[in-house]
Amino acid sequence: MPTPEMPEAPAAPPPGFAARLTEAARLHQAGDLADSERCYCDLLCDRPAAAEIAPLYAVLLHQSGRLDDARTWAQRGTVLRPHSAPHLATYGHLLLDQNRLDEAIAPLQRALSCDPNAVASYNNLAIALNHVDQDTAILVGTDDATVASWTAICRERLVQDPTDLAALVRLGPLLERQGQPDRALRVYQHTLRLRPEHSRSYSRAALLRLRAAWGPPPAPAPRDDRPAITLSSLGDNGRFGNQLIQYGFLRCFAAEHDLRAETADWIGRDLFDLDEPIVEPGPPGTRRPELTPAALSAAQQAAGTPWIRIADHDLSGLFADQVPYFARHQALLQRVLKPGHRAATLLEPALERLRAGGALVALHLRRGDAVRFPTQHPFHRHFWVAPEAWYLSWLHKLWAALPRPVLYIASDQPGIEETFAAFSPRTARDLQVDIPGAAFYPDFFMLSRADIVIGANSTFSTVAALLNERAVLFLRPDAAAGELVPYQPTQHSLLPGI
Repeated sequence: MPTPEMPEAPAAPPPGFAARLTEAARLHQAGDLADSERCYCDLLCDRPAAAEIAPLYAVLLHQSGRLDDARTWAQRGTVLRPHSAPHLATYGHLLLDQNRLDEAIAPLQRALSCDPNAVASYNNLAIALNHVDQDTAILVGTDDATVASWTAICRERLVQDPTDLAALVRLGPLLERQGQPDRALRVYQHTLRLRPEHSRSYSRAALLRLRAAWGPPPAPAPRDDRPAITLSSLGDNGRFGNQLIQYGFLRCFAAEHDLRAETADWIGRDLFDLDEPIVEPGPPGTRRPELTPAALSAAQQAAGTPWIRIADHDLSGLFADQVPYFARHQALLQRVLKPGHRAATLLEPALERLRAGGALVALHLRRGDAVRFPTQHPFHRHFWVAPEAWYLSWLHKLWAALPRPVLYIASDQPGIEETFAAFSPRTARDLQVDIPGAAFYPDFFMLSRADIVIGANSTFSTVAALLNERAVLFLRPDAAAGELVPYQPTQHSLLPGI
């Protein structure tokens, strides 16, 4: 069947048009591509510039293998409806499916600008950017001429469009590769202004600032002869709490099965004096196969045990639900994720001054990125914010029974401590500790050393609780209960909200 021509101007819909479109979409959804295509084409003959048909027809063409025509019609939909998130999302998704990842970034970015709550666009943009991250990781191991050529291409693209995310995401690592950390940092900061959730830019910006102040981390240890389990995406999937979960599972899995752990370069090397070998990037044909949480769970179910050994794979995902591993190897994590020498020199004296012989109650109030997702957003299931009243209720219950209690509030929202003024709270500002690029770490450290940990709906505080060797009580928000509830860190998923 010939593809209808695309006109320049829309026409008014004829009578019965909406009912016919509904029937065409029903046939399409039922998998009857031939009949639905005939219906779409008939509709387009009656109203050639119908914006509501373009994305549907594009998807059908894509499903039929006519990829060039699919892209043409999806793009036409964005011309007819330039501010429609669904039209932009459809175009971006088709480009992503056709492995045209650089091209997919712009329409997906525009779709999110039109509808910040479009979860599918958010996920697809993350996939596209992650591909660019991996592509750059390979590139930075190549020759200087290639690096210089790519840098010039990125700069030229950014002259044309300063919001070109694909160019920005590539340019930062390229500048690092050429020994220009200050320029790379500015690129990462600009990227974060456009996409605050871009994990690699956040991670690299933090790391560059810290190393500018502290110098290099410990040198990587030499590789031994054991089979490896690697984590090449460490720093790319989430911020500090999520990175600790990924690293923690890597270490637990390696210890359980006598494997050599390797990681990407990340800020934990600096804060904890870690020295695992660094994963060496390579072309796609030489990469280790990925091991995702879903694949591991399937293998565990098939084997009837969580302790299945899988070597020479690259972990990809959060693994927060692998509770048996975190429980069995909690002591290992508490040992390796202690502050390194430089961090401890700053924080241990601050902790002693803060505690002053009393009971330290550390309370985490996560705001910041958590409030990006409104109640109706599907991500709200994980990122909802517990109200301050829940915390105040428990503090009133506990306070009188504690010996010389000291309240420490860890939060990314300045001034929130005023709500707790009755308990004379302290914050990171009172510690007089400066860790450039890792201003979050003093909060994490205090949560991991407190006598009572009152967490937020956040991996930041669930991981700190797992590492805490001293606390006698752990509390976390429970949406179903509508209050804070006691829990044991080794008996619950480290992912909040579930």
